[in-house]
Amino acid sequence: MIKLEQDIHQGHLINQMYQAHDWIVRTHNNLIAIGCIQTQDTGQYVNSSSSDNTYSGTPIGYRVYELNDAYSAVTPVYFRLDFQIMSGSSGAAYRFGRLTVTVGFSTDGAGNITNSNITKILKGFATNSSGAPVFNPNARTISVKGDEFFFHGNELVAGFQAQYNIYDCGLFIILRSKLNGVVQPNTVTLIYPLPNASFLNSASLRYTRLTKGSGVSSENLNLFRLPRIRNNQGLLVASEADISESALLETTDRLISFRATSDDTPWVFHKLSVDDLTEKTYLHIPMSPTTSSATPASFEKLSICALTDAAEIGVGAIGILVDE
Repeated sequence: MIKLEQDIHQGHLINQMYQAHDWIVRTHNNLIAIGCIQTQDTGQYVNSSSSDNTYSGTPIGYRVYELNDAYSAVTPVYFRLDFQIMSGSSGAAYRFGRLTVTVGFSTDGAGNITNSNITKILKGFATNSSGAPVFNPNARTISVKGDEFFFHGNELVAGFQAQYNIYDCGLFIILRSKLNGVVQPNTVTLIYPLPNASFLNSASLRYTRLTKGSGVSSENLNLFRLPRIRNNQGLLVASEADISESALLETTDRLISFRATSDDTPWVFHKLSVDDLTEKTYLHIPMSPTTSSATPASFEKLSICALTDAAEIGVGAIGILVDE
């Protein structure tokens, strides 16, 4: 069974501690709603809901969770989210949140993820005071979890500051590996974007494989090759994400790409097919339409600052599986 939790809310700055607190609580509630479990590790964020100012570069705190999926009883997978404040202006007047994720197979009980662990910063911001931020009333914090995969997008499409910053706190995906269709609980793939601030220099998503007790692979890229056509005999066509590593070939239908442009409506559900025979339901996640500096034309044109297919910029989107 796949669980989806989507919180649509007003985008906002995080200039005061109560705003940071609201951000952390919204994230926590979203994760708990799909069944993730907060661990008992010491040192985790508790409550700082004062009106004190935040400061750029200041860590607010962290939370640690276990996936609690169908294979956690065999091999639990843990992730830690570090909540930090970053500035989008030279005078630090515009401050927003940034997530860092750490993934691994155990914790030390004091908040540190151990055993084949990896840490990735999920978002960056440019320092520029030339434009005031505008915020989307339909920002999205989304989690999706199935038996062997997990997606989290934090404060997505929250707003923008001219061409300099598109505000979000990042996204990541954790997939348990499959060999000949059989889940291998001890191996997971972490998928994540480079921490770009805006459309400028957008690049493809990255992925890294973690194997319990055996370490972490090198970083890989180019997960997607868009299908050559959009439709085939009435079916919307999709391509599986390619998460192959070295000699181990692997694709997944939990994350797919399909042909779309900025004129298509994002954040809707599509019936898509990867085999031209059967359909599954995916949530449409918009990706960067360009690698040039550009101001979004509207909130509806906001997207993730990453490319679907670097060979065909601006004509692709990704989908996360929400129903089989």
